[in-house]
Amino acid sequence: MYVTSSRAWPELVVRGGLFGALICSVPVAVWGTLAAGREAFAGWALAMLVVCAYFVCAVVSDVLATQWMDRTGMVVALSGFCLRAGLVAVVLWQLVTHQILAGEVRTRWFGWTTLGLVIGWTAGVVFAARSARTLVFDDPAAEKESAQ
Repeated sequence: MYVTSSRAWPELVVRGGLFGALICSVPVAVWGTLAAGREAFAGWALAMLVVCAYFVCAVVSDVLATQWMDRTGMVVALSGFCLRAGLVAVVLWQLVTHQILAGEVRTRWFGWTTLGLVIGWTAGVVFAARSARTLVFDDPAAEKESAQ
């Protein structure tokens, strides 16, 4: 079965990514809270906000990029990535400047959570797309042919 709805793909990616991210990051939160207390939990919460916002914006950018099959789509994808990377740098700079992401414990657990979220999001997206056999980069005509 192939998912041919342009609306189903973003929902599938977000659900799979968030599910995988939670599976990998919740144990980090529990482990960090038990080992280091509130500061570790604060680092986990900050990482959840930054990383999940980044990936949800990535899905929006990818959906916009797949609307065009020419250079416009590539420009949207690359500029979306550059914009997201710049925004993450600004957000991290602001967190450090305003002492929100300060201290060795909070910073360490922010890093561990970020690692867990990236691994979990990627695995969740790959698993969800693979199990649904989603045609991501084919044009609509190819999707119609394969559905028959």
